[in-house]
Amino acid sequence: ENESFSGPDKVYQVILPKSDKSIKFFSDCNEVKEDQVIIPKYDKFFSDCNEVKEDQDNFLPLHEINYGVEVEHINGIKLPKFSLGLIVNGEGLTKTKYKFLASLRIRHINTTKSSTIRLVSTKSNIYSYFLENGVSIKEDQAHQFLRSIPFITSMTHDLKQGTFRAIYCDISIPLVEISFEQIKPSNESIQALNDALSNMDPYTSLCKVFKKFGHLIPHKMVIGKKLSRNCREFSSALCEDSPDQSKKNSLKASSENYNEFRTVLNEWKYLLSESGFNPTYLKNTEGGITEVENIESWISKDFQKLEIIEYSDLISTYAILDFPMRKEIEKCFKEENQILMTGYIRIKNIHTHYYRVEFNTPLKSSRYQVFGFVTDENLNVLEKLVVEFKFFTKFGFSIILKSLDKEQLIGALLSWMLIGIPREIGFYSRNTRDMTVLRTGELTFEKDDGNIIIKENKYFIKLPFISEIPSESIVNIRLEFSQNIHEAFIETRYISDTNEIQIINSNNFPDIGYLEEARVHYAIISISENERIIIPDIQMISNEK
Repeated sequence: ENESFSGPDKVYQVILPKSDKSIKFFSDCNEVKEDQVIIPKYDKFFSDCNEVKEDQDNFLPLHEINYGVEVEHINGIKLPKFSLGLIVNGEGLTKTKYKFLASLRIRHINTTKSSTIRLVSTKSNIYSYFLENGVSIKEDQAHQFLRSIPFITSMTHDLKQGTFRAIYCDISIPLVEISFEQIKPSNESIQALNDALSNMDPYTSLCKVFKKFGHLIPHKMVIGKKLSRNCREFSSALCEDSPDQSKKNSLKASSENYNEFRTVLNEWKYLLSESGFNPTYLKNTEGGITEVENIESWISKDFQKLEIIEYSDLISTYAILDFPMRKEIEKCFKEENQILMTGYIRIKNIHTHYYRVEFNTPLKSSRYQVFGFVTDENLNVLEKLVVEFKFFTKFGFSIILKSLDKEQLIGALLSWMLIGIPREIGFYSRNTRDMTVLRTGELTFEKDDGNIIIKENKYFIKLPFISEIPSESIVNIRLEFSQNIHEAFIETRYISDTNEIQIINSNNFPDIGYLEEARVHYAIISISENERIIIPDIQMISNEK
């Protein structure tokens, strides 16, 4: 289904260069831009590998590992096979089968094989999700953790907050803790990520890669035995806060104190007695059932088949990547406006006023903005003209060019950039990923509020945000005027000393209309000295007739 948008009847385009250096669109391919290597001043995820640490008691020497590592019996305990990558979806956490390189340390944490029962009550659906999947994290950190990893948030969008109370119970016997250091991705995953980043829709391609290799990596795992269940029913009985509810938010007891252990277990059954949920049994990580009445028997035997019962200190998979790749991936996943595409039209026919830009492949959405400007052969921004960008669709957009001095258009270059969110648009050119959109927005000015000033048949619109931006930046402006303005008789200029847009009656007509309202759309772009040569994605040349 085609999406279309028709802009206002009178739209004007002007570029306000905060820096006196303009952007050059690289079209001849005779110049070579050297690859720039970004070295962070401080970027450290692990403790210094050159630093020698003393081995603690019960720690084994470091080992290089990959998927399917199986450590033989350690003091009579056989550890299960494990992998590092965890795939996140609405159903739960799944272990990936693909390789990660790491060093590990193994230590015993429960030589007496004592068990612990825990009962947790929460109104956080996200925290309940982590509990159910064996992730050790504080409740107040659960939401923040998901927000810090954008593509995980999109995959767990069904974990909405609601009026409910989840009741979670587990009985665990932790035996061995495995710590991972110096975690590295495999060559296979690096190649897959590079291929995804080379795609013009990197967001979709990266999602497929992380779904295969994993979204999260734990720095620690706990091996042992565990039974658990989670009641997430939306029952009124569970939602009501009792006077002593604070006591029930978290209960914990050890099997070494039998009475306390049984008290917590009875509380679990009591809280769920009116919910329709059957609390008489618990499950292991593979779905096996143990009746609550047989818990003592389960605790005392069957230590031959152990499981991963807890993950902690989780990080995003892309956090282990080198900084340049990680930075590029983060930009592809950010829910922020980016410069997704650029192009230019070389003007050969000064009598052509209408241009239609067609995309090589349809976009996912037409929710984008286009900004642009016209320069002469020496890259000086031309004045006394109006550029309109209209009729945005998934397949392209239109440009209408009107000039009061047609001769200045001979050999001119009409350059444009398309701005939007990569996930929404489904396109993000690799040629523009070094450019940063500092800010986008919209301001509305009305004559009555004093922001539009008239002097000698000229209008002045004050731009309050200009003084707040870095000096090495470009400000693109798109203006929408009220219907009273006669577009054929005006031009727009930027006055740097006062940070104002000046609207001028170019042909000295007695009246340019009564400007009641003006809307300013702006995009502030940061471009370093090494990024001023841009390879356009779409190149067009107007007819010479």
